[in-house]
Amino acid sequence: MLAGAYFVLSDWDDAVGNVEIIKPEKHLETALPMNFDGLKGKDIPLGANEEVTRATEKILAVNEFLNREYTLSDGGKFTVYISYWAPKKEPVRVASTHTPDRCWVRSGWKNDDSKKKQSEVLTVGGKKLMPAYYREYTVENMGNTYRRYVWFWFITGGKRYDYNASDNYAPSPIMYVKNMINDALRGSPEMYFIRVDSDIPLAELLNKKEFESALVKLGELILFEKDNPEGGKKK
Repeated sequence: MLAGAYFVLSDWDDAVGNVEIIKPEKHLETALPMNFDGLKGKDIPLGANEEVTRATEKILAVNEFLNREYTLSDGGKFTVYISYWAPKKEPVRVASTHTPDRCWVRSGWKNDDSKKKQSEVLTVGGKKLMPAYYREYTVENMGNTYRRYVWFWFITGGKRYDYNASDNYAPSPIMYVKNMINDALRGSPEMYFIRVDSDIPLAELLNKKEFESALVKLGELILFEKDNPEGGKKK
């Protein structure tokens, strides 16, 4: 009877969407290899030293992360950063604040308001990615201005998170309360934060097959538009 009840409850969980998905350890490394399709990768630390790196990892409270610079065959470079939170690992209202609009600006970068795009749709490998947030950030250093071109996504439960604001330096009060209630009632879902950035305009990089290959792999990981999130093993 107990076994029967277990399977009935398991089926009920499937039906109502309460099954937690567990991704295998180091699945980000599998999804985005170090070297592939002409790209050469190099992992880069999250901070200037080990102490800063440990503090950053503690703040992010992720299950897994990847921070990697890729070099194209022509010498151009871009960076891919991914954070992954398993279900119930971190509240959405907390994880959703880790964006360049907040973290980069706090570190001295200026968000170019005239360049912001809230929903840039990209097609790679014949498929559409979930709409990206597009930004351009600048920073002054020794009399020179440096510009960084950025796409980022925050995915909750397999769907693009809408910040409901043109700038997410500070959380939207409405979204904060909504997330607090959802976290309390259902627990936080699986979440990904993905950022792609370069000192080369991203529109230019899109014309390069090597760069497109990286976006396809990110699409296969989580970013391709789909009706249902990818499966995994049940907890």
